[in-house]
Amino acid sequence: MNLLIILVLCLLAAIKVLTQSRFAKGNTKCIADSSFFVGTVFATMSVLAFALSPERELNAALLLGAACFGIFNVSFQMIYQIALSCGPTSITALIASLASIIPISVSAIVYKEPLTVLNLIGVVLIIATLVLNADIKRDTGAKNEVGRKWFLLVILAFFANSMGILSQQIYAKATGAASSFTFIACSSGIASVIAFLLCAVLHLRGNRLSYTVTPKKMLPGVAVGVILAVFQIMYTNAMSSIPGTVLFPTYSGGSTIVIALGSRLVFGEKLTRAQQMSLIVGIVAIVFINV
Repeated sequence: MNLLIILVLCLLAAIKVLTQSRFAKGNTKCIADSSFFVGTVFATMSVLAFALSPERELNAALLLGAACFGIFNVSFQMIYQIALSCGPTSITALIASLASIIPISVSAIVYKEPLTVLNLIGVVLIIATLVLNADIKRDTGAKNEVGRKWFLLVILAFFANSMGILSQQIYAKATGAASSFTFIACSSGIASVIAFLLCAVLHLRGNRLSYTVTPKKMLPGVAVGVILAVFQIMYTNAMSSIPGTVLFPTYSGGSTIVIALGSRLVFGEKLTRAQQMSLIVGIVAIVFINV
């Protein structure tokens, strides 16, 4: 049952990434575009999660957890977008995706969740899957300027992503994912306010959107927001019931495999030999982790 839940999470993540990628290819041309898109995504998540919430009682623990998760989440999205614009794409994505190492470690050390030798081998293979899936050869061969700015940004993106996952994990473990709908509604609401404020500041400084806002242009953001709302609610509940030593590495490897296959089907992108190998290694790793 746990593996089925993680598979659904991987499919939702793949749909979200592919939808966002299709929009970004022609519409996200500057940081203002990115902040408006992210704001739309989080606003949609907040409205949907609040509308579906069976209970809407707020308390200090929920608000604190939601604030931490929302701030780290939107910070990661913004920093990650800037890092992608000034450095090698695959290496940036790889370092950001390795953020799951932190919550895996917390699961094993703090929450004493099982991590057998076979599970540990699986985790190492998942890391190998992420490395193989990244097109590092192309990035290192291209004339990308990798300077201090990019290095600082990618480290901040790693930190923000890991702290976001960690704050969500702590909330889920402490409360049993009680009021997960309200938690996602509040965290997404905070994130959307920050994103739209950034967009407004950029607008005042002359960095305006590269396109005119229309319902058609907002539709991808709304679609991603709906998918992400369902994903985050399920992910929060999964964190409370599935050991992090199983959930995080299985999700990382599974989503990488599904996204790679989805990119091949949707965008016609050819997989390199290393990426093909990553699919095999990833499947073996998932088996090891879930034995």
